[in-house]
Amino acid sequence: MAYHKDTYSHHVHVLLRIPDNYGKRINIRKQDLRELREKFAGPLQKMGYSVTCTHKYQFGLKSELKREHDRQRGLYEVVKFGRASYRFNPKNGNQNYITLRTLKNKKEVTYWGVNLEEEIEREQIKHGSVISFKKEEATAVKVPKLDRQGKQVGWTETHRNNWRIENQGLMGIKTKPFPKEIKLDSPEQLMKHKRSMVVFKQSKAAMLALKEQLKKGIKIGSIKF
Repeated sequence: MAYHKDTYSHHVHVLLRIPDNYGKRINIRKQDLRELREKFAGPLQKMGYSVTCTHKYQFGLKSELKREHDRQRGLYEVVKFGRASYRFNPKNGNQNYITLRTLKNKKEVTYWGVNLEEEIEREQIKHGSVISFKKEEATAVKVPKLDRQGKQVGWTETHRNNWRIENQGLMGIKTKPFPKEIKLDSPEQLMKHKRSMVVFKQSKAAMLALKEQLKKGIKIGSIKF
């Protein structure tokens, strides 16, 4: 596979080996190649990248894309936004989300992220707003690592996705770059972290006690008189 970015339109070449090690050939049809291209581009589009799947037998499509201004591609209509259980699963914690509909194919996709609330507020997003939406460099988030006594012994690092929203109906709003690193070590955050550890330990102890009770009940129930 090769990625070419030295032309007007960045693109990827993929070479497929038709016969396997035993000489058996794979019967790849034009429709199969089309599906491979679409499945390759689809996940990238969901991640916020402005990519387009093209096919040789679509006459004039590449010329049309070349004439089209980049800003006119990758635009979305805001369907809804808010805060809900992650992936709308009640078992997960709450997270910010936004559901978008592509202007061209009318496909709806939901994105999740901590910074979405700030982006939506800054850009004055409403239902039906037309926006550009893309993923930018992630922010490293460092959380204090505590021992059993609640003393910090290091850091636990994770990464937070950053989504950039631009409301096409507003002009002149300057966006700030996302921070490369965040440390959640303020006194309030440390206290919150310690409380979470206490709750976790209490829940774990209660669960172990319940298991012991169940074991005793099973043993008593199995005694023969």
